[in-house]
Amino acid sequence: MTAPTIMEWKPLETAAARGAPRRGPTTSEAAVPSGRRQMTDEGKAGEQLLTEMARLRQKVSQLEASASEHSKVGEALRHCERKLRSLVEQSEDGIVLTDGRGMVVEWSPGQERITGIRRTEAVGRALWDVHFQMALQKDRTPATYQQCKARIFELLRTGKPPRPGRSEEREIERTDGARRVVRSVLFPIRTQSGWLAGSICRDITGRPTLEQASILADAPESRREETAECRRVENELRESLRRYALATAAAKVGVWDWNPETDEIYLDPSLKAMLGYEDHEIRNHLDDWHKLVHPDDAARVAAEADEHRKGLTLRYQSIHRLLHRDGSSRWFLARGTTLRRADGKPYRVVGAYSDITGQKRAEEALRRTHDELEALVQERTATLLQVKAKLEQQVTGRQRAEEALQEARDELEEAVHERTAQLARANQLLKEEIGERKRPEEWVQRERDDLTAIFDALEDGVCLVDEKHDVEYANASLKEQFGPFDGEKCYHYLHGREDVCPWCPNQRVFAGETVRRERYCSQSQRTYAFIDAPVKRSGGAVSKLAILRDVTERKGIEDALRQSEANWQSLVKNAPDMILTVDREGKILFINRTPAGMTVEDALGRSIIDCVRDSQRSAARESLQRVFRTGQAEYCEIAARGPYGSTSWYATRLGPIKRDGEVVSVMLVARDITERRRARDQLRKAHDELEVRVYERTAALLQANAQLEQEIAERKRAEEEILAYQEKLRSLGSQLQLAEERERRHIATDLHDQIGQTLALCRIKMGSLREAAATPGLAQSLDEMRAMMETAIAYTRSLTYQLSPPILYELGFEAAVEWLCEDLLERHGVTCRFEIGRQPKPLDDDVRVLLFRAVRELLVNVAKHAQASSAEVSVRRDGQEIRIVVKDDGIGFDASRTVATTHERGGFGLFLYHERLSHLGGRLEVESSPGKGTRVTLVAPLKRDEEARREESHEHSGSVG
Repeated sequence: MTAPTIMEWKPLETAAARGAPRRGPTTSEAAVPSGRRQMTDEGKAGEQLLTEMARLRQKVSQLEASASEHSKVGEALRHCERKLRSLVEQSEDGIVLTDGRGMVVEWSPGQERITGIRRTEAVGRALWDVHFQMALQKDRTPATYQQCKARIFELLRTGKPPRPGRSEEREIERTDGARRVVRSVLFPIRTQSGWLAGSICRDITGRPTLEQASILADAPESRREETAECRRVENELRESLRRYALATAAAKVGVWDWNPETDEIYLDPSLKAMLGYEDHEIRNHLDDWHKLVHPDDAARVAAEADEHRKGLTLRYQSIHRLLHRDGSSRWFLARGTTLRRADGKPYRVVGAYSDITGQKRAEEALRRTHDELEALVQERTATLLQVKAKLEQQVTGRQRAEEALQEARDELEEAVHERTAQLARANQLLKEEIGERKRPEEWVQRERDDLTAIFDALEDGVCLVDEKHDVEYANASLKEQFGPFDGEKCYHYLHGREDVCPWCPNQRVFAGETVRRERYCSQSQRTYAFIDAPVKRSGGAVSKLAILRDVTERKGIEDALRQSEANWQSLVKNAPDMILTVDREGKILFINRTPAGMTVEDALGRSIIDCVRDSQRSAARESLQRVFRTGQAEYCEIAARGPYGSTSWYATRLGPIKRDGEVVSVMLVARDITERRRARDQLRKAHDELEVRVYERTAALLQANAQLEQEIAERKRAEEEILAYQEKLRSLGSQLQLAEERERRHIATDLHDQIGQTLALCRIKMGSLREAAATPGLAQSLDEMRAMMETAIAYTRSLTYQLSPPILYELGFEAAVEWLCEDLLERHGVTCRFEIGRQPKPLDDDVRVLLFRAVRELLVNVAKHAQASSAEVSVRRDGQEIRIVVKDDGIGFDASRTVATTHERGGFGLFLYHERLSHLGGRLEVESSPGKGTRVTLVAPLKRDEEARREESHEHSGSVG
């Protein structure tokens, strides 16, 4: 392809250009009026292109803001995920989660402890494969495998659990060969893409089965001889019943026994206690028990019981709510088995109730967290819409800013028009010369070189591009910035791209339109103002003439000016001082704020000297003229007229404003110091008065000082005697506490071993007499006596725990504190969380008893006075000390007065435990404020070896003596 010659270029005129309105006469326009009109239309098209570019920048800003908001939403989602994962990892129950294909994606630490299968072994496997691995050896059959797989597939397909609202109890085999009894429930989880499967598993190994409970309740007392062997059997049975009672109380399990023929039902007193009732407050009749079932669950419970009674289910199992005495409801798992006669008719149903309220609350917490996430997403969506509306409002402002640059573009346009007209005239002259004179080719080449030299002399870059984006010509300025153009495409030569630029105007240019635009070129890292115009060659082909003017410095200056003006306006507007500018006569030219009683309009044009008090006018005028004369800043304090005839003092700094080295005006920065001067005058007056008073007081203090020194010596002796007496009282109190605890334990042991065992034997004997009763009247009397005997047994047991809880001595201090937390929930309905460290915490007897009583006293206060819904107790070891923290979310109180002033009001309260702990080397700390709950910390020393204690006891006795 032959490169075009300079002589062949000429502007391309279109019908739109010929009909364009005139923009004002110029020399170049008079020469080529149609080309000028063409430029006007092309300028409008360029403005449209700039508007489109502004819209594109706006959309980019919107996308960046949207990405920022989505980042915030993602962070909130990750925070909620961390909370859920913490809940799963801390749960004692096993929690399993699958994806939509039934593959395990979550295997909690609790599930690892129960099954012995590690998380790395379970994740990624099918849930039915893992269940089949946990099954007993005798149950691992192909039919069992297919049944388990079909059940999980049905849940993932329909979202319906196999046993809605009911759990499954089965025996599994761990990886180490041990067998465990577990209760599990399989449930669906709905997502946008379908259903997932979830499973919660609880280890219930060690609980007595329903058949064992039935045997224990119905075993008749046969007549046997009073031999040593019989007494041993009775003692073993009594100990077994005692262990069973402790286990059911600790596990929150209650036993029931129902006679379908008479509707009589035996309810374990511990089950009634779970609902807040005493044993005698609920009759042993089915009607009374039905009244405690939640109304919403009553129909379902009756239907499930009827199905089991008819023999449709092998074992009775139901999850429903029971009404608590305080009006709330508790979730329970009821399970039972039926004893039938030879004809299949049931004559006895024995079962147990388990409190699963905590498990239900955990499930509810998971649902609430999911709802919170949904609400958060909706809130973020609304925020994004609001941000979008605000950004749309900013479009108008940015368009106005673009219009501010139009004047500069017009200047560039004028220059381009003039240069284009010159090129067109030169081209026409060359063509006429060729046609008329037919000069030799050497002359044409010389003229061509001259025209090329003209282009090379231009500071602007000039290039010629054909319809295929090939660069046909580039002047020296362009080659200096972008290098040689041989074989280059314009998009690669100017912008370093491998494909056509999305903003390329070639289609519009070759359609006859002149396009103006500004673009940043990555090759030269500069910003250019482009003018792309069509040029018709002699052969009829059209090329694009591109003129590039470097506007990088201009744009930088414009941005700096805008930023500087914005900074100045913000500084002056927000300055706390009064800022003024005045001329040589002192007239105010600018003021940012005015004193009270004067407006900005009143101040402008007024002499600053007129605002100064008469006594200081000459000094103020001289300072002002000195700044104009020397050009140096000055500082002075001026008394000005204030509102209502008052005087206001201003600390004023005068600074020159120079132009071309000459001071044209002065800037005054005045700060109101009226209050400071008044304070200084008052301080000087007060200082003089104080000097006189100090002299008078010094003599009186010297006399009082001698008297105080004498009183201090006397009080010091009295305090030493009081401290020694208090130490003796603390030691005596500690000994009395140990003696009281030993006596309580002795009484509790006698109640349990003597009266409790005797009442239990009487109850068993009465059961035997009841079965052998000959008349209904006698049987009824024996039932009434047996009920009274059970009441006496329950009261004896309660009295034993109140006097001295056996759990404190049999299971230890930590188990006793955990029992107090559970008792707080059962008796008062206050949820109490218990945390314990794993390090050993050996305690002396007196310390253990004191800490147990203190914790019990604090939890009783939480239930009676704090009005709290939850509490927390933590027991941890801190070096050679044990640290117990009891906190609640109740109404709180003024902790600064509690310990120090309790004894002044006539009571003991925390003061008693504060003194005892201080005697033992510990402390009691109370943190509370009204409405923010209470936190009490008990710190006591751990048990040390015998030698260290003897040395400490010796030192202590010596200091007391």
